[in-house]
Amino acid sequence: MGNLFRLGLAIVFALVLLSIVLAAYLGLYAYSASRIEARDVGLVRVEDFSMEGFSLLGYVELYNGGLIPVSVDSVDYRLILEDGGVELAKGSIEGGSIPVKESVNRTFTTNVKWTPTAETALRILKGDETFVKLQGSVHVKRLLFIDVSVPFEYRLDINAYIRELVEAHAKNILGDLLDMLGI
Repeated sequence: MGNLFRLGLAIVFALVLLSIVLAAYLGLYAYSASRIEARDVGLVRVEDFSMEGFSLLGYVELYNGGLIPVSVDSVDYRLILEDGGVELAKGSIEGGSIPVKESVNRTFTTNVKWTPTAETALRILKGDETFVKLQGSVHVKRLLFIDVSVPFEYRLDINAYIRELVEAHAKNILGDLLDMLGI
């Protein structure tokens, strides 16, 4: 009977110890999840410029300031024209693990259609500055009852990227025209 008592005591001790370790891990995860931040958002380039619209390639830099690695499910975003509040595009970026005290870049490609209004397209093409807001939320992978969403908002000028692409296309068209004319 003494061995049975010791066995029961060992099992209770192991369960209490396991509960403490689990509670500590959940606490660390909750803390680390709350330390996730979108440190930077940037545009890399504009591609596929056409009569329908264009594609924006960019990134969101995520940083884990916590004490343990954290997994991110996704980063949802909306691209909004600052002047007028027209939503130009929206999407979701695949998440992944973010190591402790490190940053990772999550890239995205989104299609921006001219369809919101012709006025919007004209403003983007001829303006000196065309500011957009990239608004979003980083969704941390859920662990039991811990549900963390980290909002972010960045202001970006997309006009320089569009101008660069338009100039490249204009040079190509001009070159083709000169070749056709034999000049």
